[in-house]
Amino acid sequence: MNQNPNRIIKKIKENKVGIFPCDTIFGLIGRVDEEVIKKITEIKNRLANQPFIILIPSPKFLDKFVDSISDSAQKYIHEYWPGPLTIIFKKHQSVSKIFTANKDTIAIRYPLFKPLNNLLDELNEPLISTSPNLSGEKTPILFEEISNNIKQKVDFIYNQDISSVKKESSIIDCSQEPPVIIRKGCIF
Repeated sequence: MNQNPNRIIKKIKENKVGIFPCDTIFGLIGRVDEEVIKKITEIKNRLANQPFIILIPSPKFLDKFVDSISDSAQKYIHEYWPGPLTIIFKKHQSVSKIFTANKDTIAIRYPLFKPLNNLLDELNEPLISTSPNLSGEKTPILFEEISNNIKQKVDFIYNQDISSVKKESSIIDCSQEPPVIIRKGCIF
């Protein structure tokens, strides 16, 4: 089911979901769309109270999702983006709470992995991402660790070796001062 990027782009535009390598681990990805959220939630048997990470093609997309960017967030953006750091911001009021699990914050990452960056650039739109595992199961790091149950339910798989990091992104909450590290990952 390993497909070329042009077919994957077409499928994403049709609101299909699939497995794609990120700069950290593999991700279950799709468009930022309510239909896609429902599909991914069903595939993972995921509770609706868990927010998603938004992958952006460039920082210029922050305006669509973020209410404001604190000085702390600006510092982390400058220092670590593109890269394996997910930053939590106060969400823009126009963003549906379905993407943020009814929270007033949103998690965003500008990744650094050529195949994923090419995909994001070609689409010229952000993507939703989450780990490709059933809810409650250990996060798979290698492609071989992804459950066949997940692999059989997705519309596409791009199985290319991921970066040597093979660790989840760090997550820092910059919606408050001082910022709080939510998940220690690649960076801290």
